[in-house]
Amino acid sequence: MQFPQRHGKKWFEGESHYILLRIKQGISPSKIAKEVSRTTNGITAQLKRIGYNSVQKGMKIEDASKLTGIPVDRLTYYIQCKDCTLLDLIQEVANLRSRIETLERRKKPAGSGLAAVRAGDEYLN
Repeated sequence: MQFPQRHGKKWFEGESHYILLRIKQGISPSKIAKEVSRTTNGITAQLKRIGYNSVQKGMKIEDASKLTGIPVDRLTYYIQCKDCTLLDLIQEVANLRSRIETLERRKKPAGSGLAAVRAGDEYLN
């Protein structure tokens, strides 16, 4: 499969403004994709990013939906998934830090052989 010329390339601010303008004009993402040498999925993903960023900056989700042409329910789902992913990662980092601190406070096992291996298992658990 041959990809469009701009597939995977960095988005320029002018491109984002252009696709928003075309969406406002009622042009489909697939037609816009051909105009800007992107894939339809690329256009949709960029619209979702614009919607997410707009809501993060304080725009009402209904207004972000109108801006991007993405239905409110789909944009809401995207935002929730993206936020959950970020929150899950933040929580995981906090859990790992806590685990590391706990391990650092414990004594490392001394000795050698099977006793040291068993003590090491306890150290890790």
